[in-house]
Amino acid sequence: MKYLICFFLTAPLFAQTLVLESGSGTYQVKHLIKKVQGESKELKGKMSCAEKECEFLVAAPTRSFVSSDSNRDSNMQMTVEAAKYPLVTARGKFPKEDLARNKFDLPLEVEFHGVKKLYQAQVEQVKANQYRVQFTLGLTAHQIERPSLFGVSIDDEVPMLFETSWGVD
Repeated sequence: MKYLICFFLTAPLFAQTLVLESGSGTYQVKHLIKKVQGESKELKGKMSCAEKECEFLVAAPTRSFVSSDSNRDSNMQMTVEAAKYPLVTARGKFPKEDLARNKFDLPLEVEFHGVKKLYQAQVEQVKANQYRVQFTLGLTAHQIERPSLFGVSIDDEVPMLFETSWGVD
């Protein structure tokens, strides 16, 4: 019995669960004659940190990414088949010690349009438990046919920026 009580008292020291309290994800699509930016503020996520490693999952509804033009957003949702693939997810694992660093690289598995792809993201700590995550998503890597305007397709590379604030569950 003494060992069982000791385990319950020390377990929180080795494992911690964090929840995404607030966050936003921004994308930027580039075309020869214009740039478009869209954003989602409907991110949900959870992170579990054990003694030496943290594992996380962040998800956003595909339809929640909006720009300043509802017609363009509607076309984007049809292009990425938002009804068929309603969620965009990002998950990964990293050494727990990285949470104490100002900047670190993060292997990030993104599932978008039903395709999983591994990216290398750059993470910057903004404040305690607040992080900025950047990477560049490839549309063709996720089997998305790039829309065109005047016969010219948008760029394949889509810069992504996520700003997250984590709290104890």
